[in-house]
Amino acid sequence: MLRKHNIPLGVFFSLISFFSLSSTYALVKLIPISALQILFLQSLFCFTVIACICLIRREKPAFYVSKHYVLLFVRALGGLGTFLFIFIAVKYLSVADSTVLLNTSPFMIPFLLLLLFRSPINHKLWLPIALGFIGTVIILHPSSDIFQWHALLPLISAVSMAITYIALRKLHVHGEPMLRILFYLFLFASLVMLPFGLYVWVPPTPHQWLMLLTVMTTNFISQTTFTFSLRYGPAQTLAPLCYTSVVFAMLFDYLIWHTLPSWLSLGGSLLVICGGIFALLIENSRERLD
Repeated sequence: MLRKHNIPLGVFFSLISFFSLSSTYALVKLIPISALQILFLQSLFCFTVIACICLIRREKPAFYVSKHYVLLFVRALGGLGTFLFIFIAVKYLSVADSTVLLNTSPFMIPFLLLLLFRSPINHKLWLPIALGFIGTVIILHPSSDIFQWHALLPLISAVSMAITYIALRKLHVHGEPMLRILFYLFLFASLVMLPFGLYVWVPPTPHQWLMLLTVMTTNFISQTTFTFSLRYGPAQTLAPLCYTSVVFAMLFDYLIWHTLPSWLSLGGSLLVICGGIFALLIENSRERLD
């Protein structure tokens, strides 16, 4: 049974998730190690943590049995695709440019829902989503050098993220436990990335191991809070909050690469925030009417 929406709690988990995501992207860009090796290590780390939690809870064999393996596979494939292509992208593009391209995913969600499930689009959400996108463009004021083949990678990640949103909502509708969802996500990612990670393996230095451990931790937090957030709010409502990751990316650009935002960028940030607030007000109003 789908639990009752709790929009503020969904927002809380979403913000933690997107802040952790931005932290992960910045760290991946800083670490002079192949993105494939980083993704393999973080997938293996997350799977180990989830497996240990299952052991501590003494989950019985029946816990790992599901009636929705197809959805679990789609969620795992979407999650892996999201991180695989964005990890590679940040090696070539700035964190901010990669983030804004990734954040086209909310525009794909309504169309995918309509195409796959004939779900009607809540047209009232288009205005706040548009405000968020316009604000993002203003923040980044992309130059012509962003239009290169590497820019296609975060766009592929955006499609993968949209698929992940939809699969997660369907899994929660069917009452799939979060722990089981994460178990199969990280198991799938670890198995797929194993040969690639070993092929490009380079022994990390102690300092790089510390950075890798931080990446693993922030990404684990992002994945778990991302899953939690969609338990408490619909994808169409929480999706505009992904634009906050652009603001977080700007913060990391300033702290690490000493890039200061212009007044134009600050104005764009305001549009992003307003778009997210409007989306939440629309959803809260609709729930009060239901």
